[in-house]
Amino acid sequence: MERGRQAYGWQTTCLIMGGLRAAIMLPLGALLYRDAPERYGLAPDEAAPRRIVYGPEEVYRRRGWRRPDRS
Repeated sequence: MERGRQAYGWQTTCLIMGGLRAAIMLPLGALLYRDAPERYGLAPDEAAPRRIVYGPEEVYRRRGWRRPDRS
C-alpha cells in the first residue's frame, strides 16, 4: 500500500484498493446470501420457528415402513 501511495498518490491508491475489495466481496456475498430462511428450517425475525412434530404412526407411514407387531 505504501508503494501504491508513493507511485500513484493516496487518492488513486484508495480507489484501487476499494475496487479490489468490491471485486472480491460482492461475488462472495452473492454466493453466501440466503433469502428464504424457511427453506433451511429457520423463521424470519420475530417469528416463532415452525416445528413439525410427527407421531410414530406418521413417521412409519412417511418412510414406507410397516409397524412391528407388538407381542
